[in-house]
Amino acid sequence: MKMLSCLMLASAMSAQCASDSRLFPADVKTIGVVSVSSIIPSKTLASGTNMLVQCGYRVKTMPNVKGPNVAPADVRAKLFTEAWLDPEIDLLLFARGGNGAADVLSLIDWEKLRKRDMRVIGFSDVTLVVNTMLAKGVGHPYSGPMVSSMTHWNDDSREWFGTMMNGGPMRPLKVKVLKAGAASGLPMGGHVMRMHHLCVNGLAPSAKGRVVFLECTAKKYTADKVISCIEEMRDGGHLSGAAAVVFADFRHKGDERKRLVEFFGKFAQTLDCPVFSGFPYGHCPGSRLLDFRRKVSISADGEVTWPLPEGPTLSMRNIAHRGMWDKDVPQNTVEAIRRAYDEGATWVETDFHHTKAGQMVCIHARKELKSYTGCKKNIVDLTPEDVATLNLAGGASPGAAKPENRSGKVYRIPLLDQVLAVVPKHGVLQAEIKGYSPQYADIFDAAVKKAGLSEDNIVVSSGKYEALKDFKARYPKYRTVWLVSLPKKGGFDVKEHIEKCKKAGFNTYCPGCPTTYGVMTRADADAVRAAGLEFRLWGVNSLKDIEQAKYLGATGFTCNYWHKAFEWAEAVGGITLLK
Repeated sequence: MKMLSCLMLASAMSAQCASDSRLFPADVKTIGVVSVSSIIPSKTLASGTNMLVQCGYRVKTMPNVKGPNVAPADVRAKLFTEAWLDPEIDLLLFARGGNGAADVLSLIDWEKLRKRDMRVIGFSDVTLVVNTMLAKGVGHPYSGPMVSSMTHWNDDSREWFGTMMNGGPMRPLKVKVLKAGAASGLPMGGHVMRMHHLCVNGLAPSAKGRVVFLECTAKKYTADKVISCIEEMRDGGHLSGAAAVVFADFRHKGDERKRLVEFFGKFAQTLDCPVFSGFPYGHCPGSRLLDFRRKVSISADGEVTWPLPEGPTLSMRNIAHRGMWDKDVPQNTVEAIRRAYDEGATWVETDFHHTKAGQMVCIHARKELKSYTGCKKNIVDLTPEDVATLNLAGGASPGAAKPENRSGKVYRIPLLDQVLAVVPKHGVLQAEIKGYSPQYADIFDAAVKKAGLSEDNIVVSSGKYEALKDFKARYPKYRTVWLVSLPKKGGFDVKEHIEKCKKAGFNTYCPGCPTTYGVMTRADADAVRAAGLEFRLWGVNSLKDIEQAKYLGATGFTCNYWHKAFEWAEAVGGITLLK
């Protein structure tokens, strides 16, 4: 009877998902179902994954998830890592909790996982995983419903999940005040027993400035055990500096529950921060999702809100402009491009010219050619011998220091095939059309196919409208970005620009950030989005530029200082940079 009601609820949820699939952000297409703990009954797994499929998502389930037996710890760690690094998977959703995650933590190569800012969702035993992620600064941890608990959703918890995942405005909730005071901070926490394990083993993230949520199931864990663990966490200094502590859902009943309620009230008075109880999070049917990167505020009277930052709540793609270069590694070289991917960038922007000799060469413009190599030719006139022998380490401009600063290392002008060869399967190359020709598009497409890449790995951009229009007409499968420099005087007509984009079939409108100051308004950018175009910026190279990107609501930008951009975004606030 219980299974029947579960399947009926899953069927109802599937029908609801069919009409509203925004459980996850728009860039999530494939969900990896993983487990580092116990196996999940096959019917429960089928019920939960079927709901996700009905919502329009592809599901990739790791082989250890449903057993028949629990895999050894090293196998669980290996499969978790494979799922994380799988370029087809956009988000990891745990199948269930149980027991066993503690055996896996030390077997995971967390530095290896740092290559992808993977979103990971789970709670219960998975408290160990998401809080270790937080402590190590790896990935994007969420604590909340898993595959096994999604079939128990009610309308409120499903709406909450989708809104939280998509960064939307949350409905306020009321909690009980145990120790008065207002609080605000990023959340952390989870199952009391698992948090205790992290604390006593020196693995827990710092609670300083965070709102700590604690919950516990009644199975196996008596009130005495819960009380003992919470006191040890306090006495060990693991709650010190917390913005607040919130006792969420505890599944105990009868006298055990009365004992815990009494304890929470007394315990609250021993802490130096506000304390609350009754938040619907944990093993309860309507459990809420917590995003460890989204700030929560609690008023003195117990109203819990998740305020939107000033201006838009934005995820922005940080695109490494011409690779990752400096005084030792010149821009637009194979070495700079490979370095960008190796250091975590998913998107890299480069420039390509088609020469009279028929080669597709990667270099920005004649200015860079001259200052880097001393060659005074136009790029279109470069011969194969020039491309093979010119040394990009010979100039003295930024990004091309004198040869002695590179210990004599030689850097050549790359060809298109050489650049495509270093693009990883999960990576994206944004190729800017510079020197165009009638053969450009065909040569480019053939090279992409030869490299074993697809249109998912390529974005084509250009400030040359007619060239980009021609490319798009020939190969509409590729995403296209129109790069624009706005006039400083005389204004511009955003409607005219939108119309040009639509007429050519472009996907993205991308003005130069330096040219938008005092020229482009948020209303202009909103008009671009309303027309169904993505809005990005090129040339975001300072904290001030990041602020401008936030004001305009850009979803991505090219940047010369890829690592620095994360510091600027954090300083500005209200922005999550995507690698």
